[in-house]
Amino acid sequence: MVERTRSIALICTLPLLVAGLPPALAQVYSPMYRPQTGNIQYYQCINANNGQVLGGATFTMVSGVYFNTGGHWHNTNRPYSSVPGGTANANGVLTTAISTTLFSQAEKLTVTCSAGGYTSAPFNDDYAVGYPDIYWADHPELWLMTGGNTTGHGDNTFNHWMQANPATQTGPAYGLYNTANYYTQVYLSGGKICLNDMALPFGGKFDILQNWNVPAGSPHVSHDRGSAADTQTSTNQCQPPYNVVNPNQYLTTCVQLFGARPYPVSQVDPADVHCNWSDPATYPH
Repeated sequence: MVERTRSIALICTLPLLVAGLPPALAQVYSPMYRPQTGNIQYYQCINANNGQVLGGATFTMVSGVYFNTGGHWHNTNRPYSSVPGGTANANGVLTTAISTTLFSQAEKLTVTCSAGGYTSAPFNDDYAVGYPDIYWADHPELWLMTGGNTTGHGDNTFNHWMQANPATQTGPAYGLYNTANYYTQVYLSGGKICLNDMALPFGGKFDILQNWNVPAGSPHVSHDRGSAADTQTSTNQCQPPYNVVNPNQYLTTCVQLFGARPYPVSQVDPADVHCNWSDPATYPH
């Protein structure tokens, strides 16, 4: 049999989300490893028939991914983490690493070991890829969520996630909430607005082209880390009783009052106001 003996990789439980767990994501996302990182793992081979530790055992690792997770509802040629097999030491322990991609998603690993004519039963090891400081940002008292079904990323459950530090009540999610709350009270007498793309669940590459291509400066790169949000100025997806925002008023609110980066990091786009709380030099992708 195969046993996980110890891991020095980041282990986290699913964070309590700002407004609860979306039903579509009510699954285990633990442990969670950050995108584009190497995460050391230890597996031990033991003969299940007699308890003997099998030094020098050969480990075989088969990695994979759960389709339609992480907000990626396109699965052709879908990338996932690599995990090399190898030979155990004298204590039957293999040291290996889960090398993650840029894409946040639920993944799986099947591990077997063999030595001296013995082959273990498969050991299934599920984990997730993502940033543990990104939360679902659903505030129906302030905004309507839109755009989730327009770029191959499911429904509005999947494109409205923002980075936050709940312990200190800081981060882009709080900047966005405060911007929307102030704007709706001051300019709309409590009326509600429409929020399009933020980030996908737990961040990672927001590949709106649906081709898994990740060149530098790729589309939507500012949305990969949960630091940006698009607020709609067009009625295409924002119909009464919801309200489009005045572009200049809203941009001024998020930048001058609630900490978004100034132009051109935050800017007025053709159909929305893009407010971004992160320096592009810090983008991980």
